[in-house]
Amino acid sequence: MIKREDGFSLIYVFVFIILLGLFAVAAVHFINTSMNFFTKSVESENSIYYAEAGLNRYLYFLNANRSVDFWETEEGRELENIDIPFEKGFYRITVIPPGSNNPNVTVQSTGWVTGGRSVTVQGELTKSRFTDYVYGTNIEELDVKDNPEIWWGTGDVVNGDLHTNGTLHIQGRPVFNGKVTYSGGLEVRQGSKPVYRYGAPKKVAEVAFPDDNKDIADIAAANGYVFEGRTCIMVDGDKLKIRVGDGPVQEMPLPPNGVIHVKAKDETAIGKFNIDAANVFISGELDGRLTIVADENIYITGYDPTDWRDPSNFTRNDITGGIVYKDDPLSGNSEDMLGLIAAKNVEILHSGWPSETGGWPDTEVTTDRQYDPYRRRWVEVIETRIINDVSIDNINIHAAIFVHQGSFGFEQYDLGQKRETINFVGSMFQNRRGPVGTFNSSSGAQMTGYSKNYNYDPRMKRYSPPHFVMPKDANWYIVNWGVLAEE
Repeated sequence: MIKREDGFSLIYVFVFIILLGLFAVAAVHFINTSMNFFTKSVESENSIYYAEAGLNRYLYFLNANRSVDFWETEEGRELENIDIPFEKGFYRITVIPPGSNNPNVTVQSTGWVTGGRSVTVQGELTKSRFTDYVYGTNIEELDVKDNPEIWWGTGDVVNGDLHTNGTLHIQGRPVFNGKVTYSGGLEVRQGSKPVYRYGAPKKVAEVAFPDDNKDIADIAAANGYVFEGRTCIMVDGDKLKIRVGDGPVQEMPLPPNGVIHVKAKDETAIGKFNIDAANVFISGELDGRLTIVADENIYITGYDPTDWRDPSNFTRNDITGGIVYKDDPLSGNSEDMLGLIAAKNVEILHSGWPSETGGWPDTEVTTDRQYDPYRRRWVEVIETRIINDVSIDNINIHAAIFVHQGSFGFEQYDLGQKRETINFVGSMFQNRRGPVGTFNSSSGAQMTGYSKNYNYDPRMKRYSPPHFVMPKDANWYIVNWGVLAEE
């Protein structure tokens, strides 16, 4: 008997049509979804582009008005919180000005295509700063007779970016673990093999010094502390022990805006320990943020500078170790930050000590007679000898240092016994490089003073101590940015 299969064929056709319809619906849904996604993606890309345009527009105005705080001007305020047309859409800008803890300008820019989605980007805009460098100078020469140039040589390791406004002198095999830039010239002695971890040195624009430190002095007068005469500061966490002139010890909190200015009580006063001069002596451990500005010199000590006993009575138990942060700045968890700004010099105190009447003596000059076999006669020899040596073997310094006219160094670096190491973490920019010790020119062995262990505090790429000094007419740039929100 022959079976008919017409019914089965109709069923197969019907099922096929249903499946084909389902595939068609799915395909249409997929195409619509893809088109919506593509449209939203294009809108999002355009909105980001429009938001970036707002960010870059504000950057342009900052650089066009570098001599003022643009965000405080009428023109700056008129750019904020209004819809500004751009191509087929708009952008809107909101500005968060710099504060004492953050020198950057934060700009939020929302961009959107007309009738489309909006995207908000946030950028941090900052100026080129002295604290961008672990080591910087205006002049690569010593401030001594004939101003001999200073050379970077074998054994020197720079852990961070380095810049000089002068001529960079290199010999042997120094190691530069950061960017190297100069504004004057570059001299590399024949046969030298310097190691540049981030590329060869580049010539760039000068990092110009400000005319003076008046701006930050005015900030201290507004809501900080101003002291007249020699000021001794022992930092004890978030508190300060302070002795001004020949006065008693005062206990004070950190200043409200984080700034201390020390000026002379008598403009004619001179001398390291003169109670009327504008010198600062500092030591201790900081828990917080502080900037100190001295119209003369800043001396970093290894003992409590408010303790005016005869320094010959100090013991190892009295050693403070220098000036450091409560939390290790290289751990990534520290919020402590110190700025030391001196009109003349920042030095590690070597000898002598403050007292109620001035200071304990620091050097002694002796005269002797010695026979000179070459000239075959007796000659008078004058020798300067350190007394009341208050330097310590290892001194620790956590700070951003700026020296307007002079140098950072070790006072009387070529006298006295050999010490060990300066352990520095932070940023240092000075008018001239200052010496911290002497070395045998043949063997390279240290003879007097300290060796150096200098490391950059990476937090200073984004943050500075309160109201820290800035280069003159520095350029603004975007230090980082990202998408904040999409709607």
